[in-house]
Amino acid sequence: MNKYLKFEYWNTCDLGNIYYQGGQHFIFYLDADVGEPIHEEVEEGQENGDGDFIPTYRRQMKRYRIRTGLIPDYLIDAIQRMKLHDNIELTFKSGEVEQIYNVDCEAEWQFEKYAWQGTVTLTFDMDESITVGACCDNLVVQTGGGEPEPDDRYWVAETGSDVSGDGTYANPWATLAYAATQATTPGDVIHVKAGTYNETQRINVAKGVSLVGDSTNIPKIISTYRDASYYAVWLADETVQDGNQSISYLHFDGSNYTAYGAIMILRRNNVDIHHCTISYFELWGVRFLVPNSVGAVSPTRASGNKFRHNTVINSAGYGANGYGGCGMDGQEDFYIGYNDFIQKNTPGLNGMPIKCVNGIIRNGKIEHNNIYMNPFTSSEHWDFAIELWDCRGGVEIAYNYC
Repeated sequence: MNKYLKFEYWNTCDLGNIYYQGGQHFIFYLDADVGEPIHEEVEEGQENGDGDFIPTYRRQMKRYRIRTGLIPDYLIDAIQRMKLHDNIELTFKSGEVEQIYNVDCEAEWQFEKYAWQGTVTLTFDMDESITVGACCDNLVVQTGGGEPEPDDRYWVAETGSDVSGDGTYANPWATLAYAATQATTPGDVIHVKAGTYNETQRINVAKGVSLVGDSTNIPKIISTYRDASYYAVWLADETVQDGNQSISYLHFDGSNYTAYGAIMILRRNNVDIHHCTISYFELWGVRFLVPNSVGAVSPTRASGNKFRHNTVINSAGYGANGYGGCGMDGQEDFYIGYNDFIQKNTPGLNGMPIKCVNGIIRNGKIEHNNIYMNPFTSSEHWDFAIELWDCRGGVEIAYNYC
């Protein structure tokens, strides 16, 4: 369960960056709840030639409201700008994610503790399935049905079968581990329908194959896999290879620290992990690794890997050198951005939310991450929010909240 409501907003329009701030993604948190829906009556019509408004019909609108008290003025400014963006996403305390729109922001000011503070009321809609396309395109209504696209032919569902299923939308498989043995051609996409999945085997994902969950109702993958290779999901090669693949909109759970680690990307380029949740793995959340590159002048490195817009909860353990929620070792041109790391309750000692321990890194960016962790109680151990062992230049660390 999340303690806070999480707002994310960004836009796809690149016109007028002064107002729309194109290419940037913003996150803030409110310790509040969404109230019961309210109904507003809206009168539609137009003006006549004399400037008088002539109503033509009335319609009822379902609106939602959040009221949160005493927040700083700079945050109120950020909230008021939020409605200028065409993508606004709300993550509830239950973990559910909804797109919201038609946001109104009303602030009441008062002077408190040497600064102006405000009480904010947010009112918005979230009961229609509408998405905005590319910049200045028309609105597109999302509808179900129809034939899947060619790369959408592989599906996994709670009601599926690894015995009689054929991986189609109508006759899906039951587990990701089995689906990954069938979808092995670059460009294949394994779609996971909403639900909860118990995975006991390692999920071996081939080069070029992507895993995609339901973005409106994130599927939960509970792994009890615990073996020498550590990781529930395995993307690995003997030499550095191009992955050109992604993992998105999935929740990986280690079954109360039964599983060692969530995802390993070993000697693979251009893997993008985004909008995922990783929780309760004993040692590692996600690790991008090219091993044996410590101290080498010109080691072989992987490049182009990304970890963005994810939430990692209590998935970094402590060992001789420590483990991490997200690790980048033997990497260049990498990106770690807009993630939430919550590291507070791992059995034993906490590892580091962002941890690079066993390889050179260079030309990467670590930005706009929120990192929460408990301090160590022993003076014999370190409690870094970010620990990088062997930076060789070009690593930018900016706008992180620790």
